[in-house]
Order: sequence, then structure tokens, then C-alpha cells
Amino acid sequence: IQHAEDYRDKVAPSFAQLAGYKSRPLAGIAFAAPYLHNNSVPSIAQLLVEPAKRVKEFWVGRREYDPETLGYVSTAPQAGEDLFRYDNSIPGNHNSGHAFGTAAADYQGDREQDREALIEFIKTLDVTPRTQAPLESCE
Repeated sequence: IQHAEDYRDKVAPSFAQLAGYKSRPLAGIAFAAPYLHNNSVPSIAQLLVEPAKRVKEFWVGRREYDPETLGYVSTAPQAGEDLFRYDNSIPGNHNSGHAFGTAAADYQGDREQDREALIEFIKTLDVTPRTQAPLESCE
């Protein structure tokens, strides 16, 4: 029986694998708002809509989490709140692109239902340590 670690010892990664982009694990992604490389999208719910329909500005600085949108509450500040206004019209702050499945013109499914299902799935990708012991063999 060949174990996984025996296989890994014999396989050397290619240059492309070493030099390529390494994406982060998705565990806990629901709690990593705001999103995209420039933090221009306040929630997963906003990330899953067409870029043209995303919010044009939002407010950052609250610690109140919204489990429906998978992001922090980002509405305009109330009296006395000191929040940062993120304006997507400023060069470098754009939240365009990254259309994912929102742009497929020939898609016949229910996009809203699919978005809701994806949000529910993302909620399961938690960072809780697993207590199950690792398998001892590949049998």
C-alpha cells in the first residue's frame, strides 16, 4: 500500500506550480470582508452580483457582522460614528470585474436561488478545528 506522504516525496512541483498564484484557503472566508484585492466589495452578497449593480460606496469601521450578506454592516454612519467612506469611483477603488457566474448570457438557472445557495455553502467553510483523528491509511 502506497501512502500519500510516500507519493509526495517522489513528486517534484514544476516551476509553473511554484511560481503561480497561490489562492488562500476558503475556510473562514465569510468573515474576511471586505473583498477583492482593494477591499472594494463590502460583502459576499455584493460580490455575487453583476459588477455594474454593486454598491458605489459603503462605510467601513463597524464590528457588527451581517450573517445574511456575509459582510460587516456598511451603511451610512449614525450621529457620533466615526467611519471611513469607501468610494468606488476613485481610481484604484473600482469594484468592476470579477463577474464570476453573473455574466453567462446563456445561463438558464435561477441566479438568485444559486446566490443564496452559495452564501449558505460559504457559511459552512468555518475555521473550527476538527476533532476527528486523521486516517492512518488510505485503505
